Amino acid sequence: MSRAVISLVDPANAPEDVRKAAEAHLAKGYRMTNEKRTLLHNAVAFEALEGMSYAVSAEMKKFTGHRAANLFQYAISLENDCLVCSTYYRKAMADLGLEHLDESEFTPDEALLVEYARAIVRNHKYIPDDLLQRLLDRFGEEGVVVITTMAMFMIGNNYFNDILRVQSEFLAPASETN
Repeated sequence: MSRAVISLVDPANAPEDVRKAAEAHLAKGYRMTNEKRTLLHNAVAFEALEGMSYAVSAEMKKFTGHRAANLFQYAISLENDCLVCSTYYRKAMADLGLEHLDESEFTPDEALLVEYARAIVRNHKYIPDDLLQRLLDRFGEEGVVVITTMAMFMIGNNYFNDILRVQSEFLAPASETN
């Protein structure tokens, strides 16, 4: 595994706007990951990717439920081969008691969402009409907009981590330097 391109920010020693963004994030019960500590080089970038991602994820869960939303995000990360996000979601699934999840155990909604996640990553310019129609039938136009927006945030997270070679804290100790 290659070295991270960007150092990790220690929120306690960061500028006030960054410190406040980190404190607000932690106050909501979220953990501080290496991805987030990388994003904290800029409070606006942090809020754009993390703050809005969590907001859209919460909105998605209104349509799909918690487990299905996590499966959707995990499927995107696996299909994109993003090590940081896939290890994060592997842990999230284990925390839900689903460390050995078999696709035969998916609910119909979960199977539909995983199919959509994979289709988006494989060829976002061509999502089969029948898949889109099944999504519309199940989640409605608003739900499909929210789910698709979550996919875009997840892909953004995947790309951010891969491009900047963010290290997964679930695989190796975090490095504080470049």
